[in-house]
Amino acid sequence: MDFSGNTPQHLLISATCFNAGEWSFPDSPLRGAYARQEVYAHIASWGDFEPWLSRIERCSKAMLQSIAQDIPIEWYGEPHDLDCLLDSLFERRRAVRCPIDDFRKSHRNPFPNWKLGPIAGTSSDRIRALAPMISVPG
Repeated sequence: MDFSGNTPQHLLISATCFNAGEWSFPDSPLRGAYARQEVYAHIASWGDFEPWLSRIERCSKAMLQSIAQDIPIEWYGEPHDLDCLLDSLFERRRAVRCPIDDFRKSHRNPFPNWKLGPIAGTSSDRIRALAPMISVPG
């Protein structure tokens, strides 16, 4: 590894990833939110989450499995556990906007510059109702 500062370094902290050792997805608008509110100030619409939001929504099961091949077995133990996680991720990808929308509407007001528009102003309940209808390749 290059620690000279010339090469970008990436670190995955798995302590909070997938609810630590539970490999689950507790839905809470503030779970995982960064404490320093100013990091969210530049976000003004769903467009600020692109292209990643759309990529997540369109992610195929084959792509998830391909990514998972690089996960060390020590991180998940049994292959069945990883398969269950991938199945959950695949199903949840269509509703990825819901927790973002819940966070946006939370008492923290994380996105103070959010501009309401046809999609941004859509209620969480409406987004949840539409999520299963999104057609994405499987």
